[in-house]
Formats: sequence, structure tokens, C-alpha cells
Amino acid sequence: MAGPIVQMTHHNHVREPVPYTVLSQHEKCEETTHEERLYPAGKWACITKGEPKYEQSISLGFMKLIRYICKENSLGQHLGMTIPVINEIHLNKEGTELVQEVTTAYYLPQEFQLTPPLPMDPEIQILERSPLQVITR
Repeated sequence: MAGPIVQMTHHNHVREPVPYTVLSQHEKCEETTHEERLYPAGKWACITKGEPKYEQSISLGFMKLIRYICKENSLGQHLGMTIPVINEIHLNKEGTELVQEVTTAYYLPQEFQLTPPLPMDPEIQILERSPLQVITR
């Protein structure tokens, strides 16, 4: 199989935006700096990594998800890209410190929401998630 990034460029699929509701917008100097959004309940492909640096966890998790999207799934086909892909930073039980683990999650395209293709990588889990509030730029 060609590398995941090469695979993505060969599929000129339109990126499917995940539907959301804007809860609030925050501005500075008359420009939106970030939004609070509510994403609907749905199925997400998720992977959690705990590398020494957050950037490493995000990068490794994202590359594994790209492989799942490109062909390493039970259908053996390109699934299409949705946006955004989210990264979740976790707090300890007391809620006072960040833990090393980062979850990277990809919302499955609408056509796969009822019956998601299974990942070949055992680290990737398909989860039904409740509505999700996200802060984004």
C-alpha cells in the first residue's frame, strides 16, 4: 500500500464537514478568535496515545487514523475524510493536571454511521459518542 498521505492525494473526495451548532463566538479586534461548537452524537474512530510529547501522540494517532481511512478497514476501501479531526487532552481524576494521554478522533462519514467499517489496527476503537462540545479556531 502506498503511504497514507499519497493515498489521500489520490482520492479527490470532498471533505465532509461534520454538522454542528455554534454555541458562541469569541472575538478580538473584530476578528473571531475561536468558537464553541456542539457536534451531534455519532460514531467516531478514536485512538489514544501517551507519547512523551503531546505533538508525538497527536501525530502518531492521526497517522493511524489516516491508514484506517485509506484502506486498513474491514471494507478495504477509502472511507472519505470528515472535518474536523479532534484531539482531546485529558485531566487527572482531580481535574488539576494534564495527563500524558491524548485522544485523536475522526467522525465517520454519514454513509458509515449505521455500520462502521472495523479497523484493522486494534488500537483504533469505534465509539458511539454523546453530543460533544468543542472549542475550535
